[in-house]
Amino acid sequence: LQAGPYDNLKEVALKILQNDVCTVPIIHSSSDDGSFPQLLHLASLSGILKCIFRYFRHVSGSLPVLQLPICSIPLGTWVPKIGESNGRPLAMLRPSASLSAALNLLIHAQVSSIPIVDDNDSLLDIYCRSDITALAKDRVYTHINLNEMTIHQVIFLSFIS
Repeated sequence: LQAGPYDNLKEVALKILQNDVCTVPIIHSSSDDGSFPQLLHLASLSGILKCIFRYFRHVSGSLPVLQLPICSIPLGTWVPKIGESNGRPLAMLRPSASLSAALNLLIHAQVSSIPIVDDNDSLLDIYCRSDITALAKDRVYTHINLNEMTIHQVIFLSFIS
């Protein structure tokens, strides 16, 4: 199971969903016979959504799904609220949440990504486990306080890296 660099995002997302996998490798081969394949990327649903949001947020009028409250979109992992056995709110955070809160939510909700939403619960961004690797670049994690740094600051750091 793989995708090529010229496959569209919809095709890649469908491969992930139809095959019940977490990621699909994006493979490129410079030869006509497909020998010497090169791994370019590992595509995931959260990565596709992040890509769509980050690069098309300025044309959100053509993507009305980005303006809806995140809970009205049938995606994500639903986790029970503490103390409620029947409630199933979507695990999400505000940009002002601490990095510590995000890391704890990733672990306790057992999810690979968390939607970051505004006061209307509309999607602003996505924080993924893979974003944690941005903190390892140049040992950024040694200079931050997990409880003081906000998700907004972390996403900005990873976006400019």
